[in-house]
Amino acid sequence: MDISYVKISIFILLIAANILIPFDQRLGSIHIRVTKHRYVSLNDLVALAFLVFLAFLCISDNDNPDYYNYKRTYVLGIEDSPDMGFILVKNIAKALGFSFEMFQTIMYVCVFSILWMALCKLNVNKNLVLCLYAFFPFVYDAIQIRLFCTTSIMLYSLHFLMERKKSGVIKYVIGILIASSFHALGIVYLLFLMVMLDDTKKSKQTFLRIVFAASFLLMLTSFFSDSFKNLLTYLFSLSTTEKKFNYYNRGTNWRNIFILIMQEAFFYFSSKINKDIMEKSKSSTCQKYHLMSELIYGCNLAICCTLPLLMISQNFHRLYRNISIINYGILGFYCGNKVSDNRKYLCVILLALGFLSSLSWNYYQDSFEKVFLVFFN
Repeated sequence: MDISYVKISIFILLIAANILIPFDQRLGSIHIRVTKHRYVSLNDLVALAFLVFLAFLCISDNDNPDYYNYKRTYVLGIEDSPDMGFILVKNIAKALGFSFEMFQTIMYVCVFSILWMALCKLNVNKNLVLCLYAFFPFVYDAIQIRLFCTTSIMLYSLHFLMERKKSGVIKYVIGILIASSFHALGIVYLLFLMVMLDDTKKSKQTFLRIVFAASFLLMLTSFFSDSFKNLLTYLFSLSTTEKKFNYYNRGTNWRNIFILIMQEAFFYFSSKINKDIMEKSKSSTCQKYHLMSELIYGCNLAICCTLPLLMISQNFHRLYRNISIINYGILGFYCGNKVSDNRKYLCVILLALGFLSSLSWNYYQDSFEKVFLVFFN
């Protein structure tokens, strides 16, 4: 494998810029004029530059594990997934005479644009979030383009739940239905509607118990019916065309399941502590991030109820992987902001453990050289 040291160098420089510039008061306060009445902060500019570079890595790569399968199905017109949204855009591209490379370029440009809009809407520190995201799970999104489409649309749709209106709920449901048309797994994110339920009533607890019971029932049924398990994994596209990432799903690996549960536990408890800090603090900083903190906690709580699905296929961990980017937003609540509650240190430690364990486990399973470094050829 020939590594491009130019790409590696640019990657490292952009990481450094996104960490250092926002925390330098002089540099962080710089705004650059782009039109007569429009200014952009240097912070946003370096974050956008990093996002563009990540998109460039995706577009310029032609050697990742799924590239040849996507190209083969596009060129030959093979429909090997039940995801009608992806099939539709693929057929439109073919009808317009686009090559696979052009189709892939347009897809990445659109998806990264949606991701950028999502980060802007969710009021997170884009610089820090993108730095963590670039290490994990960026390369998996780059490889699994259908799931990346679903993830970006879901992340963008989340801001509708922060509106706390019925119209926001309708917009969110529409967004998730569109997202799930690119990857069936996206339908599970309708669970995040639970965020809208009132904590003071028993409806939220009842909803969560039903979700957990349904996940447990699906798990038990899959134990006794191989045909049901095969149908379920096919519908969620977990073991059809992405064989390279499914070799450890041939049986139940209790070590892997334990590790995956612990990873989500780190993120869950980090989000729980963060929500408690934001609720009890009266500082303007905490009030600013209060709604986002509730959303992050609610998403982690809802997704924890699907943990039994790991017994059907360990690739259901993608459900948790796809919300990593909003969990990373927690770090920005404390970096550069004055929050007196000492629990913030435990919150950040748990977040770091979740990030590091997810990163190391995935690259250990799938080979760092064949997954991460392939984008720096």
